[in-house]
Amino acid sequence: MTRLENDMEGQTNISFRKWLGTMEPWQWAQSFDEGFRYGQMTTNLVDGINAVLLKTRHLPIPSIFSAIFYRLATLMPRMGQQQVNQMDAGHMFVEYVRDAMVANRQMARSMNVEIYSRRNETFRVTETIDRRPDIPPRSYGVDLRNRQCDCRRFQTLHYPCAHVVAACAKVSLNVDQFIDEVYTLERTLRVWENEFPVLPDLST
Repeated sequence: MTRLENDMEGQTNISFRKWLGTMEPWQWAQSFDEGFRYGQMTTNLVDGINAVLLKTRHLPIPSIFSAIFYRLATLMPRMGQQQVNQMDAGHMFVEYVRDAMVANRQMARSMNVEIYSRRNETFRVTETIDRRPDIPPRSYGVDLRNRQCDCRRFQTLHYPCAHVVAACAKVSLNVDQFIDEVYTLERTLRVWENEFPVLPDLST
């Protein structure tokens, strides 16, 4: 929390910082929600709903329900087939996490790692390249046993951050074992494999 306050110093006005101070950090900072949302913010979910209703807002309520039903009915098999196609191609995790891991592996190459445990569970990872010009490189503690990193991305998003990737590379551990199963294609397929029944046409 102290680091966050230091980062905000000089970048936000005093009244705004005081206003944030009246709330608990988990109410406005994703990194303090203890991972319960898997990185999903409420505003993102609302935007998703708005995208579904965008072209139906002017319709009567029954028509809106019908539009939602038919969109979901066609979305489920389409998305389910996408998961199957990716699994057939040999992938294990969803595309979003695969792309994130590629980026994290790239960043991890420029980090220095010190081993703090003979069981290869705790590490000190130091960044050697500035991510932002106004913030100097920092070092982060990594705890693989408890799946935590001082940057808080690991426990918030439930897949390895660049610091965890660097730590695993240092001791030749398979970093994929630390990706939560919620990101596996097998798990997401369980969501999309559900089917909607075909409803009769009530217009006649």
